[in-house]
Amino acid sequence: MTPTLGDTLRIARTARGLTLQQVQNATSVSISYLSRLENRRIEKPGADILAKLADAYGIPAQTLLQMAGYEVSSQQAALLRSVPRYIFEAATVLTEDDWGSLQDIVEGMVRIRRAEVPL
Repeated sequence: MTPTLGDTLRIARTARGLTLQQVQNATSVSISYLSRLENRRIEKPGADILAKLADAYGIPAQTLLQMAGYEVSSQQAALLRSVPRYIFEAATVLTEDDWGSLQDIVEGMVRIRRAEVPL
């Protein structure tokens, strides 16, 4: 039988020797919510929560996102670790081309800002 998202989260947490309290401290996800995830009472948590748990457990974010039913590329999963919540929501609807365009825009903004900073 294939492990569920909840099973995977519990296995990853216990394999790292972490308590629910320690995970809460590291991720700001409540013990109650973590318990509901592990006991399969929540099947599709927010992408932001999955990204936090992926970091805490050393699991690729893409793995957890896919287990929860999200269709996210590895590039999108990498972005999820460091962006505001509204970007998490965009991750489920933007295409690969959209993400490429977004990357071009951000890189252009970085070049502009770097040019403004005196060396």
